[in-house]
Amino acid sequence: MAFMHQGYELKYLFRRKTQLERLQRVVSKVQMESGVCEEQLNQVETLLQTVRRQHRAARLPSTQNAAL
Repeated sequence: MAFMHQGYELKYLFRRKTQLERLQRVVSKVQMESGVCEEQLNQVETLLQTVRRQHRAARLPSTQNAAL
């Protein structure tokens, strides 16, 4: 009887192992995709800063002329 009980435990452990492996694959994929998103956000932030500097530089001469 104990042998059958051990068989159920092994099946349970195998199912749990399979579920955990599947979960680990999902976690790995999410981590990879979030890294890609973070990189894209950094690129957008850099671009936005560049545009802001260009915008300020374009406004600077007209502001100086208005003060004169």
